[in-house]
Amino acid sequence: MNIIKAYVIIFFMIIPRFPFFFAENLSYLKNKKKKYFYLPSTNVYYNSGTSFFKNHLEKHNIRRLRKFKRNAVFETNKFYINRKLEEQFFANNTFTMSRDQPFVIFMLGGPGSGKGTQCKLIQDKFDFVHISAGDCLREYLTKCENNEANKMHQSIVEDCINNGKIAPVHITLELMKKKMQAEIEKIKQKEKNEMFNDKEHRKEEGKKSFSFNALDDNIKLKNTDIDEYNKKLKYENNIFENKEVLKVLEKNKFEQKAKYKFIIDGFPRNYDNFNGWMNIIGSYAYVHLCLFLYCDEDIMVKRCMNRGLKSGRADDNMKTLRKRFETHKNDCMPIINIFLNENKCIFINANKNIEDVWNDIQYVFTNM
Repeated sequence: MNIIKAYVIIFFMIIPRFPFFFAENLSYLKNKKKKYFYLPSTNVYYNSGTSFFKNHLEKHNIRRLRKFKRNAVFETNKFYINRKLEEQFFANNTFTMSRDQPFVIFMLGGPGSGKGTQCKLIQDKFDFVHISAGDCLREYLTKCENNEANKMHQSIVEDCINNGKIAPVHITLELMKKKMQAEIEKIKQKEKNEMFNDKEHRKEEGKKSFSFNALDDNIKLKNTDIDEYNKKLKYENNIFENKEVLKVLEKNKFEQKAKYKFIIDGFPRNYDNFNGWMNIIGSYAYVHLCLFLYCDEDIMVKRCMNRGLKSGRADDNMKTLRKRFETHKNDCMPIINIFLNENKCIFINANKNIEDVWNDIQYVFTNM
């Protein structure tokens, strides 16, 4: 009898901790077909074995659902979301010029979607500093080989790059923050040398350009319908023809003039990354928008293979690419969902050629 009581107590202790896991399995008990959850491009589907179908009856929060079926007991905490921290971060995400605050835009997309190419063009035309999370890690390994850096994280970073895994957030953020600080010092030194003194750069401290509290709290807590946003934010020809994109730009119109502007490529790649940014970077940097380059997988594969032949990048091979695409589907798409919830995400059609994609991005940057 005592054993039965113990099992009952344990059972009811576990249910509140893993509600999505139990709800999913109980709700599909009548349907005996095995189902897998995955995220192709920007859609949520269930694979029933013979066909694909969207589950419109239950709106799961895709950020919570990634590996529950595989490792429900041991992986839950890794994907748990602290909504209070998230809301607090966005509410305090304001720009203050007198603090020399970095102005940041995230650029996300799958491998071969063109993030690096477009970021370099943005850097040249709009005076942004391009920081690539992947490049920071690769530069770190190069410095380790040349005995120019502490080798404490060398083996971990090598394993992540060679196996298409996401590097630990504290390592990535440490390298990125150092890069930002170094670039800010370069700009300051350049200003001193040129005796640059523009009064327009001295705005009132603490002035907010917008508020993340504009959305109703109840709406913010709901899961974004990714499929609905696909229809609204995707486009075929020119980005300015999409009224929903124009609404996002209008809502996020930035009135101040930033001095230290950064376009961050390939970060945050998962919720652990974003959680690390909120905790480690926090109000040090101001995050304005997230640009998402959406692209068909076959096009991205072709681009990566061509790039691997030209550049010799170790991670541009089919074995690693498969792992990178899987990582993107499972981990990166939930980050897109966060910014969609905050109305801070703009979709860019990356299926087009470089020039056409660049025209769309120029429109965004000249109208933000």
